[in-house]
Amino acid sequence: MGLIARWLARRGAVGGTARWAVNGYRFFRSRHPKSDQFPDPTIFRLMIADRLQTLPNARHEKYLLARCDQVDGLMGLVIEILKVEASLADNDVAFMVDIADVIWDELAKSKLPRETLYGRASLLSDYQRVMFEKPAL
Repeated sequence: MGLIARWLARRGAVGGTARWAVNGYRFFRSRHPKSDQFPDPTIFRLMIADRLQTLPNARHEKYLLARCDQVDGLMGLVIEILKVEASLADNDVAFMVDIADVIWDELAKSKLPRETLYGRASLLSDYQRVMFEKPAL
């Protein structure tokens, strides 16, 4: 992906979805601060329900809500959202790696805890397998 395409991804749907995830997480976490009562997957479910109020899609919602317990942090959540909303899994390897890099960088700017951002994953390459899985809609 060239410099211009990377800039467009950062400013467009990819970067926008990552920024939405950070803002949504902060919003719902501030209202439910006890992580033992409201673990991250619960916060993710609140975020998904809120996101899909504007443009409801029952198949997307069912799929995304089911994935909330399995995603690795906000990074994993953003990948799953882009898979259903932008057909992310249909792209080639080089493009996917660049997209993952843009998401990783946008999330890193938030200064949220690493566990919240990336879950159990420690490297960007940890997300490659999940990025290529087609969503079961």
